[in-house]
Amino acid sequence: MQDAQIIGTRTEAMRVLLDRQSALFTAGVLGVARGCIELKHNFLSAPALARKKTVKKRTLSPLRVLKELNKYVIGQEAAKKQLVAGVFEHLAKCARAKKGEPFTKSNIFISGPTGCGKTYLCQCLAKILNIPFIHADASQYTQTGYSGLNVSDILTPLLSQCKERGKLPVAIVFVDEIDKLRANTERWGVSSTNVQMEFLRLLEAKTVLLEQRLLGRTTTEVDISQVLFVAGGAFENLLVRHDAGKDIGFTKAPAVYGKTLTADDYIQSGIVPELMGRFTYLVQLSGLEKDELRRILLNPYHGPFQQYKDLLKSQQELLPELVEQMVNAAYERRLGARGLQQQVGRLFQEQFLQQSVQIEL
Repeated sequence: MQDAQIIGTRTEAMRVLLDRQSALFTAGVLGVARGCIELKHNFLSAPALARKKTVKKRTLSPLRVLKELNKYVIGQEAAKKQLVAGVFEHLAKCARAKKGEPFTKSNIFISGPTGCGKTYLCQCLAKILNIPFIHADASQYTQTGYSGLNVSDILTPLLSQCKERGKLPVAIVFVDEIDKLRANTERWGVSSTNVQMEFLRLLEAKTVLLEQRLLGRTTTEVDISQVLFVAGGAFENLLVRHDAGKDIGFTKAPAVYGKTLTADDYIQSGIVPELMGRFTYLVQLSGLEKDELRRILLNPYHGPFQQYKDLLKSQQELLPELVEQMVNAAYERRLGARGLQQQVGRLFQEQFLQQSVQIEL
């Protein structure tokens, strides 16, 4: 009998304890729910402007960007200043356009011998500004209606980066090898002059129809006013230098052009006048001297030797004799920075053969 009373007392105590825990749990749930309701009420009652997503704005200084660009691009001082000025003019016009002010784009035309850094210069500038960069080879495109890539296809990769519906973002599109489209020549049976006119229409257009082929063919009309076009080429036919008492042509690696080139020079080289007239800035790069090649090779930021060292986590260093050998070879072969890249690649070839790399297939 006494045992039964003890068990009954314990059962009653357990029941009371469970009731208390249940009450505490219920109060906790109700408290959380009440907090959520109050939070939702406060959010809905807040002004609409306060609920908008905060847009981060950056203040960019041309001189600061130029200073950053100097870390990656050796030499070409005048060209860097022109390019930065042209890009910032475009950015300023895009900012004013958001207030409803119309503007005319100031596209850029850039020329220089092989390996002088035309593409690399534009690519580094886009990276510093944190804007999309597209590189296209002009010789791959054909006239509308012919087999091949249409000129407007250059812009298709930007569709995935649109922040505003129906409007391409601020971006730099570099159309390389424009000198390969000389007037009165043909590529794949298509007149190069007609392809130049297709590029002209793209530069003049405010909106274009872009075709996507991922999930069937869909056509989208987009505003391209924020896209800055940069056309470039080597224009080797304009690099002829006349040295007194020597043969016409290059007598050494092309350190500089024979003269400052004008729009008329490019027109005589085969660029149609209408297309040439759409470029406000004419940027001219020079060939690289030995001292510039040496600084590029040893550049601690993004030089070819440093790139390979970082890739392979190598401790290898360059002896002065080897540096001069590489610089002389690149200079004599007129390959510029590309010549240095080739030689450094051969230098690290054996180390690559000893590396193991995990890849997904």
